[in-house]
Amino acid sequence: MGLKSAYLFVYNSLLVIGWSYILHMVVDEVRNGGGTKNGFLRTRKELEIAQTAAILEVVHSALGLVRSPFATTLLQVASRIGILWGVLIAIPFDSRTAQIVLYSKMEYGPPGCLAGGVANCQFAMDPKIFLNSGTMIIAWSLSEIIRYTFYAVKELLGYVPRPIEWLRYSAFIVLYPIGVGSELTMVYIGMPYMKNNHTYDLLMPNAYNFAFSYYTFLLIGTILYIPGFPKLYFYMLASRKKLFASWREADRAKIAAKQK
Repeated sequence: MGLKSAYLFVYNSLLVIGWSYILHMVVDEVRNGGGTKNGFLRTRKELEIAQTAAILEVVHSALGLVRSPFATTLLQVASRIGILWGVLIAIPFDSRTAQIVLYSKMEYGPPGCLAGGVANCQFAMDPKIFLNSGTMIIAWSLSEIIRYTFYAVKELLGYVPRPIEWLRYSAFIVLYPIGVGSELTMVYIGMPYMKNNHTYDLLMPNAYNFAFSYYTFLLIGTILYIPGFPKLYFYMLASRKKLFASWREADRAKIAAKQK
C-alpha cells in the first residue's frame, strides 16, 4: 500500500468510526425515550466534526487523489454542510426538535380502560411516521458508514467485495428519500425563523450597496432541489442496474471459462 492509499484508508476508516458513533448516539437517545427528534441535540458536536471533515473530499478531488468529479463532489459536500451550519445550527432549540408527522395513530390507555367505558380512557395521537433532525442524521450516518467503508476497503484490498458493493448501490433506495425528505423538513421548519429574524441577511443601506436575503436564498435552493432529486435518484438506479449487469456478465464469463 502506497502513501496515498494509506492516507485515504485512514481518512475513510476514521469517518466510518465517527459516523458509527453518531448513529450509536441517536439510537441510544431513542432507546432512552428521547426520540429521534432530539437527535441533533445529542450529536451536535460529533456531527459538526464528521460532516465538516467531508471538506477534505473536495480537496482530494481537486488534488487528483481520487477520481470523483470536482464539481459533483463540491455540490454534494456543500449541500450537507449548508444544511448543518446554515440551517440546524442557525435555528433555535424548539425548531431543532420539531418534526413533520406523516402518519399518526390514535392510542388509548390505560390497558383495559374500555371495559369500564370510553370515559375511563385517555386518548392521544401517537406519531408513527415522521421526519425530523434525527431521521436525517440516521439516514446520513448509514449512508456515510456504507460509503466510507466502501472506499476504505477499496484502498486496503484494491477491490471491493460484492456484499459491500451491493450495499453501496442499494441502500440509497431507502436512505436517500429519507435523508432528502428530512433535510427539506428542517429547512421548512427553520425558514420562518430565518425570515422573521433576518438570519444571515445583508440589509440595506450598507457599504456594499447590496442586499441579500438568506430566506430567499433558501427558498430558491429548495425549489431547485426538489426537481433535482428524482433526476439524481433515477441516475443512481441506472448505475445500480449497470453494476448488476456487469456482475452477471462476469459470472457468465467465469462459468464459460470453467467449461472449456
